[in-house]
Amino acid sequence: MNLVQKFYLADPAISNSIGHYSEYASSISKAVQKSGIEFIVLARSDVTPELARKIKARPTFQKDFWYRPIKSQKLGFFINPVLTNWINFVDLRRAFSRTTLDNTLIFVPTIDHYQLLGWILWMALLPPKNRPCLAMLFRYSYELNPGEFTKRSLWAKLGFALSSLFYKSGKIRFFTDSHRLSKQYQQLSGMHFSVLPIPHTGDIAYIGNDAETLPEASILNIVSLGDAREEKGYVTICKAIEKITSVDPEMINKVHFILQCFISHPSHVLMGQFTQELEKLKLPNVTFFHRNLNRSEYAALIKTADIILLPYSQRVYYARTSGPFTEALAAGKVVIVPNDTWMSDMLVQYGAGKIIKNDDPDGLVNAIIEAVKDYPHLSTIARQSSKRWTDFHNPDQFVKCLFEEFPELLHSPIRVNEVHE
Repeated sequence: MNLVQKFYLADPAISNSIGHYSEYASSISKAVQKSGIEFIVLARSDVTPELARKIKARPTFQKDFWYRPIKSQKLGFFINPVLTNWINFVDLRRAFSRTTLDNTLIFVPTIDHYQLLGWILWMALLPPKNRPCLAMLFRYSYELNPGEFTKRSLWAKLGFALSSLFYKSGKIRFFTDSHRLSKQYQQLSGMHFSVLPIPHTGDIAYIGNDAETLPEASILNIVSLGDAREEKGYVTICKAIEKITSVDPEMINKVHFILQCFISHPSHVLMGQFTQELEKLKLPNVTFFHRNLNRSEYAALIKTADIILLPYSQRVYYARTSGPFTEALAAGKVVIVPNDTWMSDMLVQYGAGKIIKNDDPDGLVNAIIEAVKDYPHLSTIARQSSKRWTDFHNPDQFVKCLFEEFPELLHSPIRVNEVHE
């Protein structure tokens, strides 16, 4: 039986339904609450009323995760971490000013050096008997290339060094969601980083008979998920669709391309030009979604997809995880991913699809053609593999793995030891 009475999920990235930030809260809330634990979400101060009602979020953080007030690169390197960490500290002091925090676990699913020092300072100034347990999930890379860390990592090293006292006492535990990130952060910090499951699979997981042979579809749905971003291979996808008719003129009549192409941030506005150029071609069987989809629409799109395109930047996603990839494998879908990434590692073990070189429209064209030809075989493997994938990546397993790292929050340490064995 758990000793923990309250579970806070604190995330300044939660303000609307774009991305998977709110899905983290939605997916694990039931798993936490069915253990009799109060579940509370601390979101950004401008969280939409609709989302606040849905996930029962409290407006808390003044600025979002990406707030960088100083635009100069040289000055920003020194000043931005100081300002953002101070703002985070002030927000935490205000949010918990009259709260008893013993027997409390706070999970921080979106964090880097711009918030870490604020959390450490806040913990240090709490009375020792009123300190909660902190679970911090790091999902972004500090590597330029494997083994070569960015200058920003110096701030992260400082944060980890200052957290060492709380780490040794068991009050802070660090996590990632990929084996590649875990190795990277352990090298950076000298501390252990456990790998957590990715929980937001429950409403998308394939639940059919994986042994059945699906009727042959006359047209296969080939889908690109999420907002239009260069790092997510959107340019590569647009160029591949343009090229595919010259490589295989009949292919455009065998497939239906469905592209989510909304612009989520001004920094991605250039992607709109590639959408316009593709629309001008007036190709048959190409559909564009220019708006963000709500969760039910997004889940429906994944379920109707046959092949999902994920030609993400190998440099950016070398170690990082992908929400759409996680959901695609959970749904038993055929996927196309870049080589030498966490996604390609997982695809070999748990899915079916094609692996291509980085930033390679011609390679994507060939992969699409091959995937269409091999679809019956690939689809069978993908559906058969989905259960092994969701046996680990699900909300209940997420909560279980998280609590295993905090034995002081469990009545019986023997139970934890048995789980580890």
